[in-house]
Amino acid sequence: MSNSGSTFTVTDTSSSQTGKITSNRYIRAFDNTGTLNINGGTISTNLTPCNTWGASAIHNKPGATLNIYGGTISECSAKFCGAIYNEGTFNMSGGTITSNTATNGEAGGVQNLSTGVF
Repeated sequence: MSNSGSTFTVTDTSSSQTGKITSNRYIRAFDNTGTLNINGGTISTNLTPCNTWGASAIHNKPGATLNIYGGTISECSAKFCGAIYNEGTFNMSGGTITSNTATNGEAGGVQNLSTGVF
């Protein structure tokens, strides 16, 4: 999903927090150039091709803002970062990032580049 310069909010409203974005095999779950707010749910089993830059779950691009207040990002894999590839501003006050891998041995969870603020 591409968030191009606007605000996009993901909220899991199910009583047991079982909402999922899963098994996305060829493109990351979110390309963010605006503001992305995640309030719950799960992003998991995202596998991008081995030559893809960025993460398989979220690529937070320069000038973008990613806010995670809850939820889980797990079991995602890509060449450079499994979960979050951050070049913008990343704020996290809740949630879990766990069991993600980078196939080249870099960051499995969060890769914060020189332009990124975490």
